[in-house]
Amino acid sequence: MSGGGPSRGLPKSRSPIQARIGASRGPSYPGRPAPRKPRTRRQPPGGRNFPTPHSSLVQKKAWREPLPDPREVELIARLRSRDLEALGELYKELGGVMLTLARSMMGDKDEADDVVEDALIRIHQAAPGFRGERGLRTWTLRIVANLCRDRLRRAKFKAGDPEEMDPLAHA
Repeated sequence: MSGGGPSRGLPKSRSPIQARIGASRGPSYPGRPAPRKPRTRRQPPGGRNFPTPHSSLVQKKAWREPLPDPREVELIARLRSRDLEALGELYKELGGVMLTLARSMMGDKDEADDVVEDALIRIHQAAPGFRGERGLRTWTLRIVANLCRDRLRRAKFKAGDPEEMDPLAHA
């Protein structure tokens, strides 16, 4: 095979730099980091006597979900039947947390009070559809947070009084 093409059986010639540093590829090449060692899990001091995400306790959901409080289960049942006294009990139990969340998000005490009132109305209306996938506290605080976000979003786009918007009144 004579001609201009390289022969396939012979090794390629190396440049002077490649010859000086050794191989052109691999972990010994100066620009490349050394290969990483495979990661191993560290064992806790006492061995594996605790539940892990792959243990049988997690598959049975025994360690992720606490046992439901019987009072909370009874309160949820009463809320689903639209009992107003149950709504009052919910406010006694979670009202302080609801107000704290609303005040921290709204920044105004009066607005926070209005949000909590609206949240109680929304809870009363939506209680029959409560699935119970999360706790009652989580569901209630999620409603308060969503109402706060809605109010803050609306406040951004509030136009104000027409008299304040009149450009000729200020001229």
